[in-house]
Amino acid sequence: MTIDINTFSSDDDGSSTEAASNSDSASLTSVIHQHVSYRGRQYNLHQIERYPLPSDGMERDREDMTHLMMLEATEEKYFLSHIGDCPRKIIDLGTGTGIWAVEVGDLYPDAAVTGVDLRPIQAHWTPPNVNFVVDDIEEEWLNGGNFDLIHARHVCPFIKQPAALVTKAFDNLKPDGWIEIQDLDYITFSDDHTSGKSQNNPIDQFLDLATDIWAKLDTDMRIAPKLGSVLQEAGFENVSCTTYKVPIGTWPDDQKLKSLGKYLQIILDMLIPAICLNPTVPPPGWDETENRAFIERCRRSLKDGSVQSYMQFCFWTGQKPV
Repeated sequence: MTIDINTFSSDDDGSSTEAASNSDSASLTSVIHQHVSYRGRQYNLHQIERYPLPSDGMERDREDMTHLMMLEATEEKYFLSHIGDCPRKIIDLGTGTGIWAVEVGDLYPDAAVTGVDLRPIQAHWTPPNVNFVVDDIEEEWLNGGNFDLIHARHVCPFIKQPAALVTKAFDNLKPDGWIEIQDLDYITFSDDHTSGKSQNNPIDQFLDLATDIWAKLDTDMRIAPKLGSVLQEAGFENVSCTTYKVPIGTWPDDQKLKSLGKYLQIILDMLIPAICLNPTVPPPGWDETENRAFIERCRRSLKDGSVQSYMQFCFWTGQKPV
């Protein structure tokens, strides 16, 4: 099912020739806007079994904060691909709140920018060259082709067939067009060995738990460092990966790293209960008390400056041959 969400707030002149179409559109709109409440969070009923994270204001804030963190890490670069100064068509897969698509649309006013997501959580106001569509990017590609850039951020760890998506992206890029995949590697690193399972670090335990939960949905949360072979097998050339080190917490002396660490600390603080308290794939064998106690241990660990751990963001780029 593909629905142009720019039609959600459009006015209807009531003409009889459009009555049936408007009725169908209203029905579909109603379905994708249905929400359920669980433990104080709102979930989109249309996509909860596909992507069991909330679709409420708190989750939108977390996604937008992640966007700000990524911009700070890259020194305000929205992408690393060499698409030139005058791109004509750009698509953002798994656009989330749409903040990346909107800001890229402002940067390139002559480009048509499309954002696609399962959830209708994007801003109602957009630049005239930006369009949002509610669609499942793992289903049939219905969003046109000949793109200069296909961008996907925080997508591949949460979909069942990343290789199939990359192949569809290849087919719908123009010759010499670029794909860029930006994903977090959901595992911690520590240069001084203060992190890791041997120290019973709650954050490592949480990331293992999250990986197991999403594995039940047939996805791989630790696919980020493995995407190079996926791009090459799809036919991309000039495949490269740029890795950004982002601390967990404010332990670094370097001010930029400290700022990035504060972002990630807050983002994880919001993500931990969103995953542990989700209604569809709860942690196995835990009761409510055990679940909330684990969340609190994780939150305390996030503020523990003696654990000098970090995570890595992998920015993969690849170019379609001419």
